[in-house]
Amino acid sequence: MATLDLNNVTTFIQLRPLAIGGALVMGLLYVIYLRALPKPLPGIPYDVESSRRLLGDLPHFFALEKSGRRIMEFWADVARRQRSPITQYFAGPFTKPVVIISDFRETKDLLMRRAKLLDHGSLNTGLWFGAIPHHFVGMPSSDPRYPKAKSLSNDLMTPSFLHNVSLPASYQKTLNFVNLWQLKARIANEQPFTALEDFNFLTGDIICAAALGILDEESDTVKHYNRLKTNNLSTGHPTKSNQVYPFPEYKATGILEATHTIADSITGARTASMPKLYWFFTNLRPSVSKAQKERTRILQTYIDRARDTVAKSGLSTSYRAAVDYIVSREIAAAKKESRLPALSSPEIHDSLFGYVLGGQSTTHSVLSFMIRRMAVRQDVQTKLRKELYTLYSSAASEKRNPTIHEFLAMHAPYLDAVIEETMRLNSTAPVLIREAMEDLDFLGRTIPKGTNIFCTLWGPSYDEPAIEVDEEVRSKSSQAHKEETPVDWTHSGFPPADFHPERWLRKDGKGNTVFDIKNGPTLGFGAGPRECWGKRLAYHELKLITTLLLWNFDFLPLPADLVDTDVVDFFVAKPKSCFVRLRSRVPEVQKK
Repeated sequence: MATLDLNNVTTFIQLRPLAIGGALVMGLLYVIYLRALPKPLPGIPYDVESSRRLLGDLPHFFALEKSGRRIMEFWADVARRQRSPITQYFAGPFTKPVVIISDFRETKDLLMRRAKLLDHGSLNTGLWFGAIPHHFVGMPSSDPRYPKAKSLSNDLMTPSFLHNVSLPASYQKTLNFVNLWQLKARIANEQPFTALEDFNFLTGDIICAAALGILDEESDTVKHYNRLKTNNLSTGHPTKSNQVYPFPEYKATGILEATHTIADSITGARTASMPKLYWFFTNLRPSVSKAQKERTRILQTYIDRARDTVAKSGLSTSYRAAVDYIVSREIAAAKKESRLPALSSPEIHDSLFGYVLGGQSTTHSVLSFMIRRMAVRQDVQTKLRKELYTLYSSAASEKRNPTIHEFLAMHAPYLDAVIEETMRLNSTAPVLIREAMEDLDFLGRTIPKGTNIFCTLWGPSYDEPAIEVDEEVRSKSSQAHKEETPVDWTHSGFPPADFHPERWLRKDGKGNTVFDIKNGPTLGFGAGPRECWGKRLAYHELKLITTLLLWNFDFLPLPADLVDTDVVDFFVAKPKSCFVRLRSRVPEVQKK
């Protein structure tokens, strides 16, 4: 008979709580692990391997970056891999799946005719949370602050404001830029030079003129012009047309410098699985903190100036910028509510800064992509200039620039087509973000309430053939509007991936060439009641700038080593480089 070893029994009794505790800890960790794993939505295709790891689809982002591709290609890639117009992806541990929609017809239908089922989305508000938390773009429409935040900007996209305030200011700032480039063209003497920073000055001046009413002496373009003029730079030589002319660098200052820093900080929020945590640490960075303080200081200077303008005139006809209208609205609201105006409030600061931030970055992006194409597509440049000279024949015959009144009175269909084609192939953002406000039926699948939805802006439907969809599973409203816009560009006569502005043109009943946005898929500014708030401003500015640049300059062909199609993703997508070779020109009267 075995003898009981009392020492072993004692040891077992002593270790038993530790063993049980260890097992409980291991069990708890396993439960946490299971909860952290992705929870795929039923019926919607996904990457099975991604669903089995804590990081979900994040390794795909790392792989894209390692291969030299843009990480923003990921969402279109998911649709291609799954061969499905509706997919889902997993952003990391403890996060809900995000649904990706890659079908133009259904996306447009959802945004336009089922918009009440959607809101901005928590991922969209998280994008802006740390930069402009008091602007309406950073709030769901259910936020009690939303109506007031939006009301501050009510005047700023009206035809009256655009035609009487914003565009005249933009016109003058663009003429200043023409002066700068005429000086550079003389100095460089047809040698190429980089244009990206110059375009930063131009778009910064334009949006700050519309938003803040900056004077010419406050303009980065004018400061740069004055610096170059006093530097007595030597003239380049035509024989060196393959060398980049080394103009002195001049960095942005003031509000534009702060805007760039804050815009760059937004870039990381796009792929952050926990945006609030991202912003907590980002806003502690010295450079970001300094930029936030500087933009507050500068904006308050213009708000104080606007307060004096409103107090002195009291008439909107004397207002010259958005800040005057916003300050006027706040003063009127304060009077109605028997309180003092809150002219230093974060609501007013964010309303103004959101206007500057969105307007400068997107216009710079589209303009840079478009001008980069002008050197490569000499045929497009020639055709566009001919249209402009024909439209503004009086200005051409008098060897002058079109006036702002002439510009506002004319429609240039080929110019519209060039701008739209640029945005189709060089979208400033990869996706539109929305959130389902209730369970949503989409292509025969259910998108649960509270799910964030990413609507792609390139890939299937846009610059490649659409993924085939059974007509019967489309929504009733989509089926009813089937003939409104083609599902893709495959039958347009122009390859979907190629740059052809002509795809946007057609003949009307009178035989006139007209621009038609319904010729095919594009959603650069979204659609429906939540389309981009600054859409009108962006189109007007792009048309104005392009008209004056093509009017005054030939964009000569570039050396082969300066031609590229590389894109970098900051706050918005931008060309990695943009060089120009300029020759100043005198307008020509077109023969009929």
